[in-house]
Amino acid sequence: MTVSTLVKLFPNMTIDFFGDSTGDDGVDRCRKMLLAVFDKLSPDDQLRCLSIVIANFPDQVKEGAEK
Repeated sequence: MTVSTLVKLFPNMTIDFFGDSTGDDGVDRCRKMLLAVFDKLSPDDQLRCLSIVIANFPDQVKEGAEK
């Protein structure tokens, strides 16, 4: 099925070619906000931020690394 046929069948559908969208506007906004803050940090602060996430959410980080 071509993309144009898909759009005709489902005109309100969003196509996310790069996997940037979850389909949940709230979650997507939160991700964009977190990435915007992270991108503004210095490289040292980015590492510090990542170490804080790992320390507070080790099981989720481990699960993400296994995928």
